[in-house]
Amino acid sequence: MKELVSVIVPVKNAENYLDTCLDSIRNQSWRNLEILTVDDGSEDDSLKICEKWAQKDKRIKVLCSRGKGVVCARNLGISHASGAYLTFVDADDWLDTDAVERLMEETEGADLVCMGFHKHYESMDCEMVDIYNAIPAGRYEGNCGMRYIWSNMLYFMDTARQGVRSSMCVKLFRRSIVERFYAKINPEIFSGEDAVFVYWYLLFCSSVRILEEAHYHYLIRTKSSVHSVNKYFLKNIHDLYIQLEQAFSEHAAKDVLIPQLEKRVRLMIDDALSFRLGFAYSDSYRYMLPYTDSETEGKKLILYGAGRVGCDYYRQLQKRESCELVFWGDKSYQYLEKDAVTGDAGTIGKLPDSAYDFIIIAAGEAALSQQMYADLTESGVKITKIVWKEPIQR
Repeated sequence: MKELVSVIVPVKNAENYLDTCLDSIRNQSWRNLEILTVDDGSEDDSLKICEKWAQKDKRIKVLCSRGKGVVCARNLGISHASGAYLTFVDADDWLDTDAVERLMEETEGADLVCMGFHKHYESMDCEMVDIYNAIPAGRYEGNCGMRYIWSNMLYFMDTARQGVRSSMCVKLFRRSIVERFYAKINPEIFSGEDAVFVYWYLLFCSSVRILEEAHYHYLIRTKSSVHSVNKYFLKNIHDLYIQLEQAFSEHAAKDVLIPQLEKRVRLMIDDALSFRLGFAYSDSYRYMLPYTDSETEGKKLILYGAGRVGCDYYRQLQKRESCELVFWGDKSYQYLEKDAVTGDAGTIGKLPDSAYDFIIIAAGEAALSQQMYADLTESGVKITKIVWKEPIQR
């Protein structure tokens, strides 16, 4: 008999995505599943959809946490789980058919199995971007192996890349370890709550397996609350810091854990000042423009991309008097609610060559930049007019 795996799905106003999500879970090649959907006070038909699927498949159970937040929703699912292993799926995401099976095939005594994921943008008609853990694939165990994990799990080798991705999804956890701490997680943390869970869990691990493959599909929603303005974001940072600082301080590897946490907090504060508090203007940037003044001096520029990288670039270019920003475009500008964004790739393609010297692609990932290159060239832009450099992350 194969081990029972409990799949926990917190649900909040996801009626447009739930059918795809739950259908992908119930069709897993690993059949011995317990699927726990937890409705967090949805105001749409999400609860009815969960109940519909529960009637179709006896493995699906429906729980309700009555709008207490995602931490409480997940905790309720954990408290009702009976599988030896747990995994989590967000209600707007979906799995490849063999996702759970691949995780289970790689346990072999490991306390945590991690894989990458495919990132999709709801508002962009582009190919998916593959995201992996920065720590190389392999099995890490014993004092040396786990010391390496603890030294690099938040940030790999003093870079801005996450050694172990902080998402609770695309991972397989032992329920016996989760039960040691999950009820202590502060339910008021609304940004970074996954990180609290994952990095706290890792403190109890003696063996970790990292896979360089992806069977999980993560959807970036147009109106996702993850990227929304919240005036309580600084309090959230404080709560996250206190929670992890206490856990890290009691661990034998606190000397390598605390500096990573402090770096995380600094970046979250930068993020708060740049985006999350809703300030109209700020001199704090997470993504620094990788082009010097001399490279842009006297140039007419187009900025392409209006995500977080593009917003940081735009504010920096606005302050450079030695160059002229003639256009800020994005293929999905109509979704972004940025007054300065005036067109898409097709519009840029209609501009005469004399209107600009080059187009700066604002993308944090090479795979996404390649797709943006394709969008521009397909609309008529000469490839010699397009430039991209990896952003400098603070």
